[in-house]
Amino acid sequence: MAKQKSNTLSLTLTVFKEQLQKSNPTIIDTRLPDFFELGHIPNSINFGFNQSVSSFAKNLFNLSNDVLLICKLGEEETSVQQLQNLGFSNIIGYLEGGINTWLNAGEKYDMVISISAEELALDSKHNARASIIDIREADEFSNGHVWNAENFPLSKIITHYPKIEKNTELLIYCDKGFRSMIVASLLKVIGFTNIKNVWGGYEQIIKETVEIKKGS
Repeated sequence: MAKQKSNTLSLTLTVFKEQLQKSNPTIIDTRLPDFFELGHIPNSINFGFNQSVSSFAKNLFNLSNDVLLICKLGEEETSVQQLQNLGFSNIIGYLEGGINTWLNAGEKYDMVISISAEELALDSKHNARASIIDIREADEFSNGHVWNAENFPLSKIITHYPKIEKNTELLIYCDKGFRSMIVASLLKVIGFTNIKNVWGGYEQIIKETVEIKKGS
C-alpha cells in the first residue's frame, strides 16, 4: 500500500474537531511523556517512538481504526511514517500547530498527575488505599519490584485491566516512565479517574528507601 504523504494530512482545528465527532477515532499524542502530562486533548493516548514499546502497538490499538494525531512541531512527518510502519492503516491527519492550537483556542484539556519516586516510597508504606501497578514485563518484574506492587504488563494491560476497580487509586510505574505514561493515558480513556504516574520509574524508585522484592 502506498504511503500517505504527511503534507496532505494537516488539519485545521475546525476540521480536526469535525473528525473527532465522525467515527470515534483513536487520538494518539506522539510527544514525550513530560509534555503530554502537562496538557493533552481528552481521550488521547500517549504513544511515542521508543523502540521498547513499538512492538506493543498491535496489543494496545485497533490498527485499522481512524487515527488523529497530536505531534511536536516538526515531527509530524516522522510520526505519520512511524505509525504506518507499525501497521496503522487509516491515519486521517494531525492537528496543524499541535497542542498549542488546541490550548490557544480555549478547548478543554486533560492532564496526568506524576509523583516522585520518594512519594511512591511513602505511599507504599502508609497509603493502604493505593494500588501500586508495575507495568513492566514479567521478567523485569521478577528481577525486582516494589514489595506490594502488582504486575500488569504493558503487553497484556488491555486484557488484564478489568480486574482493577475503576475508582481505585493507581500508582503506575515502569522502568523509566515511558511505558507507564502510555498505560496511564489508556486507562484514563477507558474510564479510570484516579491515576498517578511515577516519574522516572523503577530506575528512580530503587534509589529510595522502599522495600524491593524479587520473584513473581
